[in-house]
Amino acid sequence: MMPPSVLTPLSRSFWDSYKSTMKEIYLPLPDNFVFEDGGKAAGFISLVWQKVAPSL
Repeated sequence: MMPPSVLTPLSRSFWDSYKSTMKEIYLPLPDNFVFEDGGKAAGFISLVWQKVAPSL
């Protein structure tokens, strides 16, 4: 686990400045696969250029 000082949240202004980039470029980019169990989402993985995309 990383020390709390490393886990600084990104500011609202950061996300506001990248909103259109995220929407138009990064969100459509990955291939997303959802694992379902009993008709409910139980997990997922996203691939970008055939590599696992890190996620939160």
